[in-house]
Amino acid sequence: MTEWQGKRILFLPRIAPQQKYGYQLFTGGSGPSGQPAYEEAVGKVGKITSVQPGQYPKVTVEMEDSGKQYTAAVYNGSLKGVVFVDELEQARKELKGKTLWTIRPTLSNYDEASGKFSSVWVGGSVPVTVVDVVPGWYEHEPVRLLLRGPKGEEGYCDVHFSGTNVTKGLLEIGQIDKKLSLSARR
Repeated sequence: MTEWQGKRILFLPRIAPQQKYGYQLFTGGSGPSGQPAYEEAVGKVGKITSVQPGQYPKVTVEMEDSGKQYTAAVYNGSLKGVVFVDELEQARKELKGKTLWTIRPTLSNYDEASGKFSSVWVGGSVPVTVVDVVPGWYEHEPVRLLLRGPKGEEGYCDVHFSGTNVTKGLLEIGQIDKKLSLSARR
């Protein structure tokens, strides 16, 4: 955890039903229980200024826009509700505009207005283009790849790029190479 000191984090967006809870494992915010309210922190960047060791290490984060400080405990090696900015930037640098091949035959979709999830069939081992790389919803899959299939199908795939902020039990689930391949499979 000490290697996290000085790292920049971004507060992840959430689906509408979860937004009312804000970022519950952090303190120092304006939410009803002292947590940062969703609107207060979503999409904003802070820097980890200290890491206190222990069974549940504590981190202090100073927000870049306001100077406000939040603290949070790290559980099972994961700081909930955030992505490390360097992971997101690295994924964007390496993947945006690239062609990847699907391992799973569908891409995910979410309609924010209705709150409904769906998927679009593209087929297995077909080329998809990474149109953009944006923050996902969860720290175990904090990188969202916006994808376009060979027939113009659009959807996303949430992955982790480095595993830096992922609980050990979820490490394999979100690995990029479990969902997409850098080359066509035979």
